[in-house]
Amino acid sequence: MIISHKHKFIFLHVPKTAGSSISSFFSQYLGDDDILNGWNHPLREGIPYNKNTLETVNSKLGLRMISRAINLRLRDQKLFERPIIDFAFREILKKRLGTNSIHATAKHIKNFDKKSWDNYFKFTFVRNPYTQAISCWMWNDEKWSITKKGSIENKKKLKKQEFIKYLKKLKRKIGKDKSPYYQFKIPGNKIYTINNKIAVDFIGKFENLNEDITKIQKILKLPKEKLSLKHTKLNTKKNYLKYYSKESKSLVEEIWEKEFQFFDYKFPKNK
Repeated sequence: MIISHKHKFIFLHVPKTAGSSISSFFSQYLGDDDILNGWNHPLREGIPYNKNTLETVNSKLGLRMISRAINLRLRDQKLFERPIIDFAFREILKKRLGTNSIHATAKHIKNFDKKSWDNYFKFTFVRNPYTQAISCWMWNDEKWSITKKGSIENKKKLKKQEFIKYLKKLKRKIGKDKSPYYQFKIPGNKIYTINNKIAVDFIGKFENLNEDITKIQKILKLPKEKLSLKHTKLNTKKNYLKYYSKESKSLVEEIWEKEFQFFDYKFPKNK
């Protein structure tokens, strides 16, 4: 999630739609007072924390949250993925925003800063549910992790039946689990809707990522970028459609029902 007072825009991060790369790209435009609640990728691109982030954690509460983050990172060995100051900032922001998730919803942001919500350009990105479902499954902590060198490694052999089990579990959990991180808020429509109505000004498509980013730059009249868009979590598996069966297709169509209604996505063809 980004709230940019400098350029008057709000970005809502739908899971597995290149949102981390999009956040990293737009972080180069942030001003001192802007809000980004996910700094790990910008930091890797050489973009430092802005003034607002550093001032927010420079407090007694911030120090307590930093101490807590250090203990967590010592246990899970994920300092590279989850920077300490970013963790502390999101925990402090949670007290006003209502969530520490990078996938804050439209309702969260509107309640947090109604004036900005009503006046700023709001955008998000969506993705074909069939490929989004595969990506969510493959990125599950039980299957994947980021190595110390930054590459992605597979931790478990992937099978059709495992994909079906994942979808069934996901279907049972939706709407019941209150954790802000449960499977990245899948499906994503709760992020960009309020009362089941689309609440943003522009919805880009993962499938047209570069073209839609350019459209947004023009709408916002942003200066020429210094850093190019990098899709840092791009899944390199080419044959992902092989994991689909009649049952798994049906489950995806149930879980992502709203996305199919809004965007009329079809099952993709193998290239």
